[in-house]
Amino acid sequence: MPRSIPELLSIAEDQRDQGWLTQSVQSAIELEFSTIPLYLSAYWSIQHPTPKDANSVSGLIINIAYEEMLHLGLACNMLSALGTTPDIVSAVPTYQRRGLPGGVKPHLYVTLAGLTMERIRKLFMEIEYPEGGPVTDVVEETATTTYPTIGAFYDAIQAAFTKLRPPLTAQKQLTYPAASPWLFPVQTPNDFLRAITTIKEQGEGTSTTPDAPDYGNELAHYYKFASIAHGAMYVQGTDQHWSYSGPPKVPFQSVYPVMEVPKGGYPNPPAEEHTFNQLFTDLVNTLQQAWEIGGTTGNQLLSTAVTEKMELLDNPASQLVQQNYCPTFEYQSTNSGAVKQ
Repeated sequence: MPRSIPELLSIAEDQRDQGWLTQSVQSAIELEFSTIPLYLSAYWSIQHPTPKDANSVSGLIINIAYEEMLHLGLACNMLSALGTTPDIVSAVPTYQRRGLPGGVKPHLYVTLAGLTMERIRKLFMEIEYPEGGPVTDVVEETATTTYPTIGAFYDAIQAAFTKLRPPLTAQKQLTYPAASPWLFPVQTPNDFLRAITTIKEQGEGTSTTPDAPDYGNELAHYYKFASIAHGAMYVQGTDQHWSYSGPPKVPFQSVYPVMEVPKGGYPNPPAEEHTFNQLFTDLVNTLQQAWEIGGTTGNQLLSTAVTEKMELLDNPASQLVQQNYCPTFEYQSTNSGAVKQ
């Protein structure tokens, strides 16, 4: 079974069996994971981040990164529901690359670097480009893609799931936080479809609205990035038309001039790069163990990953960007100590 998303989408709908569905959800895990290092690197490169200000550049970006983490978790729960353990280790993305994992957006040149307006316009907005185009009176000049969108891929997963009606298992489903699920378990067909809706609405909105009506009418990722690009939030006026006019305004924040990570990594990186990658590897391994074990122990591991191991990345990342280096998010093989390439 192919792992390329365009190849998966090229298979006739009447030939999309359980194996197709399982492989597609694993590819979705890889796709969701690939955006997280990009957005975290952008956030960390901001000199004085204001994460609690939801309408600041840093607040918008870190919120998007958190939601991408949610989408990764939902995709893992979807695959667990199909009776297959998510392979999170193999889903760790590598950069530089052409396109996103699975062949989505093959024209994009995807690298790790600090935040710039060009990356907002030419990379982040392209990644989050809505399936049916932006809900606006004027189409963005940067949105010129003719390749399969992330939304189109999830539509195909939804259609195959609805046709196949596969049996689902409630085992190894994880939630976070346990008291009020942000990450909810996928145990029923409605849960599976709800997970897809969450990912699509938070990423690109709906065909008629730029927000996620099922999730507090919060702007979808594309429109948050576009608000940064335009310097003002995307709002609906009294005439019902949407425009990048605010309030509030979104002034671009000062950033460190972080160097783009070259292919193969920096020639002589600071010691903090190795520290960061060791901590990142530990985080990935903890997530892998969480979904392999499931249950109460799995939830405890997930909580540790989110509340402790994610925070441990902040210090080396901060030290790196202040030296104008970007975290490289390289997975260290536990067998040989080699870096995953």
